Amino acid sequence: MPPERRVPAGTQEIASPAGAIQPLQIAQRQDAPGAYSLASAPAMTMYVPLNVATLEPQMVTATFGAAPGGWRIAVEIAGAPSAHARAVAQYRVEIHIEQAVGSLTYADAVEVSDGATAWDLIVPGAVPASARVGLVFKDPIGRAAPPLFVEATPA
Repeated sequence: MPPERRVPAGTQEIASPAGAIQPLQIAQRQDAPGAYSLASAPAMTMYVPLNVATLEPQMVTATFGAAPGGWRIAVEIAGAPSAHARAVAQYRVEIHIEQAVGSLTYADAVEVSDGATAWDLIVPGAVPASARVGLVFKDPIGRAAPPLFVEATPA
């Protein structure tokens, strides 16, 4: 078998000018001995929207109230964007809870399938006077939308 060429057949190589960066080994200027490479598989493409999808306030319902062992906060999302069944992953939402101003804490990350999800958590302690959730919506390739803050209503 003939050697595999460094450059396409029929290409005229131009000598490097004086002072240009040169290969350290002479073998880097020669064709490589061995068989030709096999044909490559077709390139895969994936449609990725230019803008990151976001949640709108009307898509989210957040409630809180007393529960055994503490208090319960619940988040329901409906009508959110959804990914194709054969997409690399589904949309996800990170949920953060704010019991008092400036006390935002990470709670969970859940998958949003078919544009909907329901989530709840029992939090130990007394029921707060108010609660707010921060939602970070992430698309299937991991890009995050700006956080959406929603006031939870008493249940």
